[in-house]
Amino acid sequence: MSTNRLDRGNQENAIKRLADDLAAIRPDKSFISTEEDEMLSLMVDETLKGVDLKTRYPAFYQKLLKNPALRQAFMDILESLENEKSGQMKPIPAGGRSSLAFLHRKAVQPNVEKIDENHWQITWQRTVEQLRSIFFPREMVYRSDPELFDDSWFILLREDFNLGGSVYSALLECGVSKETEDALSPLLSLAATFETPRLPSASAVYATLHWGAYHEKRQVTEEGRVKFPDIPFTLTFDPQSQSIVSELDLTLEIDA
Repeated sequence: MSTNRLDRGNQENAIKRLADDLAAIRPDKSFISTEEDEMLSLMVDETLKGVDLKTRYPAFYQKLLKNPALRQAFMDILESLENEKSGQMKPIPAGGRSSLAFLHRKAVQPNVEKIDENHWQITWQRTVEQLRSIFFPREMVYRSDPELFDDSWFILLREDFNLGGSVYSALLECGVSKETEDALSPLLSLAATFETPRLPSASAVYATLHWGAYHEKRQVTEEGRVKFPDIPFTLTFDPQSQSIVSELDLTLEIDA
């Protein structure tokens, strides 16, 4: 048997043994330290070479067993590299450290629809990956302070767009509700800079927020603000994985 076949067999056996061990563990909430993150690239590389982490790197192997977040990141990178080798995905950018860019999709452009002569509908979407990066940025994970989330406001969407020669600015943000337990309080601000002076219009501007099982439509006030009803965590977060599992859509209906 050739050396290449032996090497490939060692790689496959090492990956299978490790995958079986990690798959049998129940996931819980956890964080990845800076040191663990820096070790990921090396450990994935060693696994792909057929090295048995359980024997060669017992300390890191124990961390994989005990840390669900580290385990998931390790398996994601390993799976992506295996898919790349088999031609199932584009190559991951080269670098000294592992790149997780494939976990983040490119920002989705708004969908602009002209209903009639002056009536427009604009819809933005935020993917699960984008929302996770907003609520759980890497620097917050490293500090692992649960109180940081309690006092923070998060910008979910900040966009400028042009309709009929006028420029609009939309800002959607949310914070932990002070009125409802275990809920987010979303607030939308809409400002407009008109190309030419306009007379007061009787037509209204409406905003619709859809996030998981949450769906609310409200009229924008004359001050350009909308306070949506609170969003219970259970409608957007998975209680077991403690992570966001639903995409978010914001739709504006405007007479431009």
